[in-house]
Order: sequence, then structure tokens, then C-alpha cells
Amino acid sequence: MHKFSVKTQFMSIVIVLLCCLVALSTAAYNSFKNLLQEKNHSYAQNSSLTYTYSMNDLLLRITNISGVLLQSEEVTTFITESMGADTYRRVNALSSLFTTYQVTHSDLADLSIISNEMRYSLRYSEATLNELWRQTGTGRGVRCLGMVDKQLWNANEIAKPYLVFGCNVYTNGSEPAGCLFLSVDLLGSPISNAINAGAEHRSVSYFLSDPSFSLYPLNTDGETVSLITQDIQAHAELFEGIGTLSQNVRTEAYDYTCMFVPGSNFRIISAIDLSAMTEDMDGTRGYLMLIIALFCALLILAGYLLLRNMILPLRTFHAHMHSIHQGQRRKMRKPLTLTGCRELHELGNEFNGMLEEILRLEEQLVQTIRNLYEADIERQKAEIAHLRSQIKEQNIQVEQQKMEFKMLASQINPHFLYNTLESIKGLACEHNVPEIADAASAMGKIFRYSIKGASTVPLSQEMEIAQAYIQIQKMRFGSRLEAFFSIPEACRKLQVPKMLLQPLTENAVVHGLENRLEGGTVYISARQEGETLLISVMDDGKGIVPEQLAEVQRILTSPDPATQKLGLANIHQRIRLSCGSEYGLSIESSPGKGTKITVRLPVQLEHPGEEEAYVQGSHCG
Repeated sequence: MHKFSVKTQFMSIVIVLLCCLVALSTAAYNSFKNLLQEKNHSYAQNSSLTYTYSMNDLLLRITNISGVLLQSEEVTTFITESMGADTYRRVNALSSLFTTYQVTHSDLADLSIISNEMRYSLRYSEATLNELWRQTGTGRGVRCLGMVDKQLWNANEIAKPYLVFGCNVYTNGSEPAGCLFLSVDLLGSPISNAINAGAEHRSVSYFLSDPSFSLYPLNTDGETVSLITQDIQAHAELFEGIGTLSQNVRTEAYDYTCMFVPGSNFRIISAIDLSAMTEDMDGTRGYLMLIIALFCALLILAGYLLLRNMILPLRTFHAHMHSIHQGQRRKMRKPLTLTGCRELHELGNEFNGMLEEILRLEEQLVQTIRNLYEADIERQKAEIAHLRSQIKEQNIQVEQQKMEFKMLASQINPHFLYNTLESIKGLACEHNVPEIADAASAMGKIFRYSIKGASTVPLSQEMEIAQAYIQIQKMRFGSRLEAFFSIPEACRKLQVPKMLLQPLTENAVVHGLENRLEGGTVYISARQEGETLLISVMDDGKGIVPEQLAEVQRILTSPDPATQKLGLANIHQRIRLSCGSEYGLSIESSPGKGTKITVRLPVQLEHPGEEEAYVQGSHCG
């Protein structure tokens, strides 16, 4: 099992502790965040409920005011009487009445009335009043017309949205004779008091929404209103499914609480900005980061102390042992001093004692080896004297064998063989036997070629010798033996080892075709691939069975000198010795289909002016 260093183990512990600290801090942060979210959500719900109650009180108050105004003489007279000399007085009386109500109710921004003949409003234009009357319809009772931001009669006044309530005025008929409008400024109403009470919660925005989700901001404006409006409109389907109860809706950016106002079709919507809410967590995040930083500082201090008192002495100990292992013997005689922990100091003393004992045992071992070495030298001297006497006797035997070989070789004179083959050729020509003459000429050509010349020859000469061999074999096989040569002119000039094609051709004839009654064909070809010359000798004979083929391939690669006496193995080893291990023979064979031997040689150009390695023969005539 792999052993880790003290430093690695310490760093692993530090990493685990840091991960645990980060995990705990993250869990505490998330817990506090969730608590804050729940607190803000609870506050939003309570505030929305407060706004709902305030809105309900506003509706009741508007209903009461409307009932009182509809029964007043000023309103009835304004509606029922036609325009005349008394119109100015009636308008002043109505204006005085409306002004009184505005003074006593600060949130009433405007009181307007419209009849078939007359219009009165402190704010809205005639066109706006006509549109509001159409929205009121023909029903009885007070109806909320929503937030109105329409054309004003005074062009210099800035338009401002108000919550408008409409109430039809009936006299004696079933059709309304006019309509009374009350415009409420929500910022001046009791609902604004609840808004101001929660002003510290800036992350919560409140809106008054009509059925079409037109929003009126209660405590915010600007870009925030636009963002929240777009968000609610994009998720309108979530709000449309809400009934008359309070319900929560959360999107990617805001957490909403939607609460209906009793007795109306309005909603109070609170929006909690999820990103702004997290700003309150900055202090907590900084506190957690401070804790993590202090913990890291403590770990660094602990690591420094551990490094100084343990790791550095251990490294010193390791370096001392490594020097001894590398052969620095002077380190064995130098005492090792380890500082730091008491245990390490004791370890150094024990190590020094061990080195002293090793040196003592080493001296004893050296003396023992010296004695054994001297005794072995004396024994080797005696063996050498004995071997010298044996070598002397073997040298005598070798010289005798050399002399016998020279004597035997001198008995066969090459000129004698040349003359004998020429005599056979002459007799064959004299008796008109050209086959014997050609065979003798071919045999002489092969004999001269084999004993003369350089070790490498052009491929063209090897091809002629192979042709001479085929000529001799045709005396045996006749028409049963055919040979085809396919060697490009460019390849014929390349240098190859001497006596290469003839043994390969002989192998094809003897082992592939000799025992076949129908004879066969030998194909000799050559091609150049880059810097490599490939020579192929192929026959269509009986082929080689897989077991025998494996044995032949084993013999080719065998380092045993006895196997190299075989023709193919001899050629293969000659090529590898002279050209390199990447060159040599390869054999392919299938039973009944023949055998193919491929020779792989480096490309060597013919040496200019090189003499031919043999003497050309002549034919009869």
C-alpha cells in the first residue's frame, strides 16, 4: 500500500478541515438566509393584511361619503335643475360643499359631478368626466373605477393617478340623471400611514392592482416599478388563478404575496426583491469569511511549527540516508544530529549507533574477503597452468587438421575441373549432343562464378547464374520445368550478395517441383520500394504444410550455428550480418498452391568499372 508523506497527510487534514468549515459556514449562511426570507415574507403578509384593512376602511368611508352627498340639497339641485340665472349660485353652493369635504378628508383629491347639462370638477376635463360616466354604467351604488390618470382641465397641472369611485345619481326616473365621482390620493389616505410604518423594509414593494393587473405603487417608484410590472405581466397566469384568499407566488426575481380587498375587485400585492434581500447578508458573510481567515491562519501556524519540528528534521534524516545509499561513505563516519522533537533526537542517536556497528562489521567482512581472495588466486594459478598444457595439446591438433585440409584441397585443382568440363563439352559437340554441351557450359559458368569475384555483384549476374541453373535442371525436367524472370532494367544494376538467386531457385525446384509429375513454374521477380530492394522467388509446387512452415521459420531465426548450415538459414544470416537485422528472408506458403520466398535488401548501386565475377562460356559451333 502506498505510504504518504507527513506533509501530504497534514495537507489532506487541512483540506478536510477547511471543507468542513466551508460546509458548516455555508449551512449557517443558508439557514440565516432562509430565516431572513421567512421574516421578510411574514412581514410582507402582515403588511399586506394591514393595507387590506386600510383599503377596506377607505371603501366604507367612500361609501358613506357618497351616500351623504347623494342626499344633499346641493347635489340634488345641481342635477335636477336646468341652467339659468340661478346656476352660479348652485355651483358656488356645490363648490363650498365639496371644499368642506376635502378639508375634513385630506385624502380626497377631487369631487366631481356630471349631469346631462352641467359638469363640475376641480381637476378633470369634460372629456375625462364623460369617459368616467361611461365606465360607471347604469348600476346603483358606489363603483371603483380604478386608478385614473386622464386629461385635466388645467393644462398647467401635472397629471397624477388617483383612485376614482363613481356613483350614479337617480331622481324620479329609472335612468341615472347624473354621476358623482370621488378621487382619492392614496398617499394621503390612512393606507399611507401603514406604508410609512414599514419604510425600513426597503426590499418589500407594495402595489394596488385592479383586475387587469394595472399596478399603482404604494411605496416605490422608478425603475423598480417597471421591473416588477414586467415580471407580474410575464407571470400573469399565476396571479389570475388566485381566488379571494391570500396566496404566494415566486418568480426568478421576486417573491409575491397577493391579497384581495374585501368587498372589491382590487388586490394588494407585495413584492420582495430576492437580490436586495441578500444585501442584509453581507455582514454575516463578512463575519464568516473572517472566521475562515482566522482558522486558515491558525492552520498555517500549526503547519509551520510541524514543518520546523518534524518535517525538516525528517528531510535531513532522509538526505543523510540517501547520500549513504549513493555511495558517499564519508557520511557514514559523520554523526547525524536531529533537532526538533525529542523522539527525532533519539532516532538520530540510534541511527548513529547503527552506522558504527555497520562500519565494524564491514571491516571484518573486508578482511574475510581478502583472505578468501588470496586463496582463490592460488587456486586459479593452478587451474591456469593446467589449462595451458591442454591448450598446447589442442593447438597441435588444430595445426594437424589444417595441414590435412590443405592436403585434401590441393588434390582438387580448379584448372583440372575447368579442363574436365571443357572436355565434356568438346565431346558433346563432337558427337552432336548440344544438351550435354550446354549443361557443361552452364556448370562451368556456375563453378567459376562461385569461387571468384567480390562478395556483392549486380543483380544481372545473379539472374544469369539462376538461368544457367534452370538450363541444367531442364535436362532432368524437360518441358515440365518453366522459369520466368520479371526484373526491371533499373533493378538489374543494383548490388546483391553473391550466390543469392541460385540457392533460392534450387530450393524452389528441389522442394517444390521435383516430386510432381506435372512439373511446374518458377517465377523470379524484383522491384524497388524507396530505399528497399524486394526479390521474390515463387513456385506453384506442392507448398508447405503449416507445421513444417513454422519449423522452417523457426530455423531462420534460430541462433544455433547447426541450423545455419541449411541453405535458406545460411542466406538469411548472411544478409542480416552484412545489411542489418531489418533485412533477410520471409516465407509464405500454402499446401497445394506453392511457396513464395521474398528477399528484403537495402538498395546498393553498382560500382562503376567493377570486373565481372565469372568468365563467359561458349556454345558449340
